[in-house]
Parts: sequence; C-alpha cells; structure tokens
Amino acid sequence: MKLLYLLALETTSLFEKVNNNGHLTFTEPLPDYIPLLNSGRDIIAPLWTQLDNRRGGTISCREDRSSAVLALVTAAIDRYFPNITFVATSAFVATWDSVPYQNGEGEVTFQVVLVSNTHRSFILINYGDIAETEQMWQAGYSTLDSVHSFTIPVTSAPELSSSSNINVNGRRSFHVDGSPNLPTNFLASGAGDRVNPPAEDGSSDVIFLQQPFRYFGRTYNQIFVNNNGYLTFTEPLSAYNPTLDSARDIVAPLWTRLDNRRGGTVSYREDTSNAVLAQVTAAVNQYFPNIPFAATSAFVATWDSVAYHNGGGVVTFQVVLAYNVHRSFILIYYGDVAETGQPWQAGYNTVDSASSFTIRAARVPELLSSSNINVNACWSFHVDGSPNLPSNFLPFGNGEIVTPRLENGSSEVIKLQQPFKFFGRTHNQTFVNNNGHLTFTEPLPDYIPLLNSGRDIIAPLWTQLDNRRGGTISCREDRRSAVLALVTAAIDRYFPNITFVATSAFVASWDSVPYQNGEGEVTFQVVLVSNTHRSFILINYGDIAETEQMWQVSGDRSF
Repeated sequence: MKLLYLLALETTSLFEKVNNNGHLTFTEPLPDYIPLLNSGRDIIAPLWTQLDNRRGGTISCREDRSSAVLALVTAAIDRYFPNITFVATSAFVATWDSVPYQNGEGEVTFQVVLVSNTHRSFILINYGDIAETEQMWQAGYSTLDSVHSFTIPVTSAPELSSSSNINVNGRRSFHVDGSPNLPTNFLASGAGDRVNPPAEDGSSDVIFLQQPFRYFGRTYNQIFVNNNGYLTFTEPLSAYNPTLDSARDIVAPLWTRLDNRRGGTVSYREDTSNAVLAQVTAAVNQYFPNIPFAATSAFVATWDSVAYHNGGGVVTFQVVLAYNVHRSFILIYYGDVAETGQPWQAGYNTVDSASSFTIRAARVPELLSSSNINVNACWSFHVDGSPNLPSNFLPFGNGEIVTPRLENGSSEVIKLQQPFKFFGRTHNQTFVNNNGHLTFTEPLPDYIPLLNSGRDIIAPLWTQLDNRRGGTISCREDRRSAVLALVTAAIDRYFPNITFVATSAFVASWDSVPYQNGEGEVTFQVVLVSNTHRSFILINYGDIAETEQMWQVSGDRSF
C-alpha cells in the first residue's frame, strides 16, 4: 500500500478523506459506521466505530513539514525500524480529541500519523483515553485487494491504550509502502527528491546541476534520469535495448526495459547537505585511499522496486555521482534485483568510447554478489578523466572558485579574509592567472615569463597554459581546522625553528591543464599559508609534461 501520492494533495482536499468515524480513505470519503476493514479499498482505521463530533470533541488534521516535527517522527521510525534507513519529509497528522461515541457511552482520544518520504511510508497510531463501548469497532488497516491487511488483536477498545507492537503502550507502528527495505548502504531519501512521472520509456525533465560534473574531460551542467535505468547528459534517451557502445556519455547502473507505470519509484536529487557530503566523501576515501577528495556535491538517483516491462519482477538500485570541481566518482549500489529474460547491461561509456566499462555478470542477480571494491553489491569508478592528484596535495573542498576558460585569462579579484604579508608588504587581495602565477594588485595576462618584472608575483609554473583545451584552475581560501592542521604541520616540519600556527590557507590548483602548444599537461598547486605575523608558500607538483615553451618558477618549493 503506497501512501506516497497522498503527499501531492493539499491539506484542504485531504480533510475530506479524514472520516469522522475514525478512519482515513484515499479515493473518496466513507460515511460507513459499521466497520469492515476488508472492504475492497485502501483504508487506515485507528478506531473505526460510530463517533459523533456533534456531541463534542474535535477532529482535526494537517500535513506538517516543519523541521521540528520531521525530526520527531524520523527519530520514532529510526527507533522502531532500526534496519531501514529513513529521513521523513512529510507528516500527515489526524487527531480525534475527546470525541463521543454515537450512543453516548463515553469518549475516545487517538491520533494517526502518516510519515513518509519519496520512497518510504509508515503509520504511527497513538492512543489516549479510550472508553469502553458496546458498539461495533475495528482497528487496523487494509488494502484495495486485501493482500496487505492487519487487525489490531485486542478484545476491548480500552486495551488499545495498553497494548503495542513496538513495546510502547498505546502506540502502534507499521511499514506500509509495500517496498522491501532499502539496503543500509543506500543514501536515504532526502528533502528535494523529485520523482519521474510514470511513463513507458520515459525520463526526467532536464535537471540543471548546481555544480558542474566532470566526466572524462567533458564538463556537464545538466543531466537526465531515464526510467530504463541510466543517466545521460545532453538529452533524454528512450532506448530500452541496451547498448553501452552508443557514441554518447552514459552511466548505466542497470539498463533494461523498466516500467514505473506498473509500480515502484524513480527519484533523484542533487544533495549538498553536510551529512550526505560526509557520507559520500568517506565512501570515496575508503575505495580510493590514494586520491585526496572532499565531495562538494552528490547527485543521487534511485530506482526503488521498479518493475520490469515484461512483469517478471522488480529491481532496486541507486547511482550516486560524488564530485567536486576537480574530481568525479560514480558509486553504484544494488538492492534486490530480480532475474529477467530481457536484454540488460550495466556500466558506463563515453562519447568516443575511449573510456568504457561493462560490469561482468552473467545474470542480473549476480550484481548483488559482485564488486570492484570488495563490498558486495557496490561498484565505484573514478570518472573525471584526470590522473590521481599526488598525496601531498591539499584535497579540494567547499567554496572552490574556478577561473574562466579564457586564453591568458585570470580570476576576478579575490578578497582575502586574512591579509597576506609578502616581504614587508601586506596584500588584502590576489589574482589567480591561468598562465601559472599569482599577482596581488591586478591580473597579469602575460604568457612570456619574466619574474623580475617590478611586481609582487608568485609563479609555481609560469608558462602559456590553455584551460580552454581542458583541465581546471581553481582556488579557495580555507580556514577549516582540518586544513589548517595540515598546513601547520607542514610548516613545522620544514621550518622547525619557527613557532607557527596557521590561521589561513589560500589554495590555488592547476589540475591537468594543457600547454598552449598542445604538448602535454601540467598539475601543480600553490598554497599561501599565513597568520597575522608569518607567511609561507608551499608549492606541490604533480605530473608536469616536457615543453619547448618558455617557462619559469619562483624558486624552491617552500618559502
């Protein structure tokens, strides 16, 4: 019994479905006072009997999305269903407060809460004072086909206040979306989940990414979630016969013909919450320990109990694009995936097929018992197309500014939160010039290197570079305690006779940026480490290709 469609309605229309006689319906109001749970309809009945609010009491309802209420119901579900990863995004609350029985024998007080997000639905029923009655009554739920039905097993109405299925007297809770539990390694549903419309061979509308995604040297600002189990970047794709070698950039956790008209949910969101970023960062750090990485965005697409087109079963899987301005990873998680006779493929490919991978499994259920990272049902891939950054580089983090892709270009002026002292002069701003150098008073487009040029300049590698051809030039001022601890430790090691604690680190990185003449690429990083009194430069070099171009550097690696 899926309750998810309920949340698309406004509370005013929902009120019609809160029936005075102690039950909720979904398609039409039900005035019946003789209770019959197995009546060929979806129904939730905390206490179905003849009640009369003309005599007194109040029956009220609301849909509540306040953070305080969502935190309360999320905590309750987590306590009663500890093996189901869940974060509530809506709570529909209906309350019968001191409502009399129709025969005047006494009053009843109870509440039912429909707790849900895009994928998961739960019922919480809370009982207060429930008077004895000679009237007919029932409590529980049932579905249209009566396949899912439960009647609370008590002999008298007052026993509802002293019994439970979760060891909390007066409370009952049920998991009612009808889907199997999502695996614990899946990212939980969250605020902002969007659901694809039920459609044969359908797709999402274009999804504009808050942060661009790098995929084997190409940068995308948009994405499409296609119902048949794959992501594309330039346009939706209705194809259901899988062919990864299709001359397009594609990520296919399970490409086969699926039909969300038969059931299940296809949903997606871009998530930049701290909790989710910490989770995907930890996963990538675990699977790729030699690549410094901190996620700044996670795009999550989930196929939850979606049916095969031929009706042969359902599949549950999730793909996560974990990335920052320089590094991109794919995480694929498989839940229950049924066997099928349909054609299928899983993996990824690029527009030129230069980078391609097909998961080797003879049958779909084998996806649950296989992996490339020694974690069954999990696959992970490094997909930005850049070589791994050296371990001594500072990882990329929140607030990265990417310089424009311009010939001999530069960043805009960057105002420093902490001034940087440079040989007796104090600078409150800097410019990151694409051609491999920092200046302080103005941008400098020069590509012929000349260190003795009558200006303050720091040049980790001054030569003509062209980020229009590829790579990324980015910068940030970082004052996080973790980064400051790293750079403080480095300075203490290199300058043991100077007492120093960093309070700011300005980090500029040239990641796989080509020479202008196309001879190769360079990767390097410069870090301005400072506090109120002391300033240091750290320069870290990665892969630096040979070049016939003119070039210069500032000097040694630490200053």
